[in-house]
Amino acid sequence: MRAVAFVLVLSACGRDVQLGTNVDAGVDSLIDAMPSPFTPGTYSLTYAEPNQTSCDGSLTGMEPEFEPLTAASFELVDGTVMLLGVNEAVIRLVGTPISSAFHRTMIDLTLNPEAAPPEFPQTIWDTVVQEDFGTGPLSTHQLARFFGIDADTASTPSAMQSAVAIYFETEDMGGACFVTFGVVLASQ
Repeated sequence: MRAVAFVLVLSACGRDVQLGTNVDAGVDSLIDAMPSPFTPGTYSLTYAEPNQTSCDGSLTGMEPEFEPLTAASFELVDGTVMLLGVNEAVIRLVGTPISSAFHRTMIDLTLNPEAAPPEFPQTIWDTVVQEDFGTGPLSTHQLARFFGIDADTASTPSAMQSAVAIYFETEDMGGACFVTFGVVLASQ
């Protein structure tokens, strides 16, 4: 599958945040040098509606076809998650909202410096789960789900700003859309 990166707006942050997961060996040493700013613990995860949709290629201008989709359309449920520090370079999210959305018992997030420069600060920790999550509008396929947290908001764990994005692609790979939901992680 081709490399995927996307830009989304975290409505509560009020700034654009680009998420992606292209990490190579050269970037790996940078990640190892930057310790996690997150506080392990129990957090409530709440999705913000409505979604924000962005399409390109042959799907340019087709955002209205995706905008009616809700968090429930993707099994995105509010609930409690545990944020665990695996090591200085990896944080882990575990809980019903994660297993429901990603079809995994846990997801690991790492700092993604390729998501930021030069337009954005290097503060996004993210992950991607790639699998066939089913079909979407306009005969598209859901091929990936992303989760990202803005580390700039980690020092205020009562309201860490995050996002989940669903990636859709046409059969011929000529068009793609991201359906993105803001997420708030609030310390319990």
